[in-house]
Amino acid sequence: MSEELRHFLQHLLEFAVLLPAGFFAFLPVEDKLRYSDRKTDLLTGTLLIVFAVAGSWVCTRYAVTTNTVLVPGMVILFAIYCRLVTVGFGQKMFCFANAAMISAFAAAYTGYLTAPMELKEPYELAFSFRAGLISFLLNILLGIAFSRTLRVKMPRILRDERLEGMWQWLPMIPVIMTSILFWAEPMDLDLVMSGRVREITLVMLALIPIVMFVLYHVFWQTFILLTESETLARQNTFFQVERRRYDALRKLIDDTRTIRHDFRQHLRVISQLAQEGDVEELREYIAPLAESVEAVKRYSKNIAVDAIASYYAEQAEKNQTQIIWKINLPEELPMEEAEYCPLLGNLVENALAAVSSLPPEQRKVKVVTGIPSENFLGITVENPYEGTIQLKNNGLPKTSRKGHGVGLESVANTVERHNGFMEVKTDDHIFAVNILLNCDRAIDKDE
Repeated sequence: MSEELRHFLQHLLEFAVLLPAGFFAFLPVEDKLRYSDRKTDLLTGTLLIVFAVAGSWVCTRYAVTTNTVLVPGMVILFAIYCRLVTVGFGQKMFCFANAAMISAFAAAYTGYLTAPMELKEPYELAFSFRAGLISFLLNILLGIAFSRTLRVKMPRILRDERLEGMWQWLPMIPVIMTSILFWAEPMDLDLVMSGRVREITLVMLALIPIVMFVLYHVFWQTFILLTESETLARQNTFFQVERRRYDALRKLIDDTRTIRHDFRQHLRVISQLAQEGDVEELREYIAPLAESVEAVKRYSKNIAVDAIASYYAEQAEKNQTQIIWKINLPEELPMEEAEYCPLLGNLVENALAAVSSLPPEQRKVKVVTGIPSENFLGITVENPYEGTIQLKNNGLPKTSRKGHGVGLESVANTVERHNGFMEVKTDDHIFAVNILLNCDRAIDKDE
């Protein structure tokens, strides 16, 4: 093998870390891609391979280090990454810099680990095949260690609209760490091997991924607490609604018990008035009895669901909106009422807000919910709309239009937690949200 070819392959092995780095960069934003997964993977893979080959040729041809080409190349790769991902700029920078930080750590740590062997030669910083494989393997291991953070936790944080202000400063953490790691790569064997510099540096570098992992975990716990706080506030609102409904039902029960107790007396009075033919007085006597019996309308066998339906039915009536309820639920739901009721309320509230700008005769909302099979719970909410609604890559509507998309991110989180299915349709000027929840396979909120 010629010397030039050997150096080319060595540099190519160094550039190979771009492939797992690209995977790590796209992992948190799989549902935020501008194009399909297959098209994005093909485009990204082709681009990284071309960049690696071209970069290796430049390094070999002009006898420069890999970082000499990689650092400015990262700017170009980030610009392309921004075109492929639809999240905000700060979120893009965080995901990209985090992937770069993982690869930079693997390269820097391997450099110090193999420095006695790799820095003996005066020719640049090209790794041997052995060092290159170690760097690549370390990159993969770090990716596995951070995979749950990138695949499960980070996507939920990225799509939470409450945290938008945080993305102005959070990306600076991995950007600064990546810069330090690039700067810390070993350059001189005498300096690296003097005293205990190499041992101390290896220990200090090893702390970086540990600190970042702990930092992300603390940030995740903070996000969970924030989510729980908001969820509790929303649930408290629905509990108040349920309490008012319960009071009304309790009053109805008490009134009904009184009516049953005096039923014989009422029958005697009614019979006497009927015999006397006093229709007017008979009507006046029966009216309050009928009113007390029909005071509370039942929508289902579940009191909590009735409370939500009754509350929004009143809101709809005030806004001259017709709600068509088709609720087929048992007394005991297959999931927690405190979780289902806010979910249903979110969808109905969103639909009522959407039709509020329509003419009164067009303000119609259809709500269908039931249990299609054991441990599964389905919800469909439909409403008409005017104009156009644009859907994001994750299938949810953009929130710039009043009434649509409000609260749907929270709904999507609940569906995801229950390994469910959520579909948004906008056909024929009908906005429809279809949800199927797997109530037997809910994911722990702390996962």
